[in-house]
Order: sequence, then structure tokens, then C-alpha cells
Amino acid sequence: MLNLQRLYPQTSEQRSSYAEILFFTFLDPLIFKAWKVAALPYDELPPLAVRQGRRHLGWRICQAWWKEATACLLLSVAYAIVEFFSVIGVNRLLGYLEADGEGAIVKPWVWILMIGVGPYLGGLILFVPRPSFWSLSQPLTVLNMFEAIFTFISPLASWPRPRVS
Repeated sequence: MLNLQRLYPQTSEQRSSYAEILFFTFLDPLIFKAWKVAALPYDELPPLAVRQGRRHLGWRICQAWWKEATACLLLSVAYAIVEFFSVIGVNRLLGYLEADGEGAIVKPWVWILMIGVGPYLGGLILFVPRPSFWSLSQPLTVLNMFEAIFTFISPLASWPRPRVS
């Protein structure tokens, strides 16, 4: 069996903690070295980390629950569109009133209806408590599953990672 640890020793990025990766402090020695010289030679650059085909946990979760993720995406897009109904209704109604109705293609009751129906539809999209595919219960279920997974994984992430020397 091929030992990748021996062929490709761990880089400073792979040995660093999550905080060091978050703030890129594992690159500080390289930055200070490059600051002292005019041009850093290629030989002094650290090797790139070898990734062994691992995918991010978020992509794996989306792959497992792609229907729920698609439903969440469609609900978010629909909610964003419906939220503009009231704004468009007020804008067009004021335009109608300023022009005294001259050249109006759409009657003002349509804009008044949009002002009233916009928030109602937004509430229907997000807060319908029935267990259907197009309601908030589906995204909340997915959110609860994600939360349970990350709650289970978080103690595992705090374990000390083995260091190869």
C-alpha cells in the first residue's frame, strides 16, 4: 500500500489549528521571510498541501438532501420576488396618481392589490405550518438535521489532531 504521509509530508497548513487556518497565521514565517528579501526564491516557498479527494461536509449534506436544499433555494427566491410586490405596487400607484391616470395601461386596483397581497404571500411562503413540500416545515426540518449533525461533530473537531514529525 502506498503511504502518502511518507511521500508527501504534512505542510504547515495541514499541521496548523483551525484558528491558524482562519487567520492565516501559519503563513507568518513565510511573510516575514519574504519581507526581508527583495524576491523570494521559488525553492523557499512551502509545498502545497496534498488533498486526498476529501469534499467539504456542506457539499456532502447537500448531496444527501438535494431535494430539501432545492426546496429551500426555490422558497428563498420566491420569497425575495414576493417581497418586491408591495414596493412595486406603491411605486406604480404613485406614478398613476402623479400622471392622473393618463397613459395608464394597468388599472390602479392591480397596484393596490399588489400592496396588500405582497406581505400576505410572503407570509404564506415562509410561515405555513402544514407539512407540505412548499412550506417552511421542510427547510426547518433540514435546518434541524444540519444542527444535529454539527452538534454531534463539534466534540470530534476539538480532539487533538495527530501530528506527523
